[in-house]
Amino acid sequence: NNSVLSTLTSTAAFMPKLLWGKEYCVILLYKLFNLSLGDDSLREDLYEGLKSEYEDPCKVIIPETEEELFKCLQWILKEN
Repeated sequence: NNSVLSTLTSTAAFMPKLLWGKEYCVILLYKLFNLSLGDDSLREDLYEGLKSEYEDPCKVIIPETEEELFKCLQWILKEN
């Protein structure tokens, strides 16, 4: 249960939760890059919906800056 799944943007990171109920820490990096990947509001709604299914929503991390990413990584290292 100490695994961390990190991706630019992929719902595959949520498969352990959806299929087996395992709540691994998920880091979605898409906000750190200036990308045009389609409808951002749909992506936000989807990820927020998946995050709300977690017992501990803090395990779904979507950093907006490098500083936030580093703080999240430090938090993960402390927790594990």
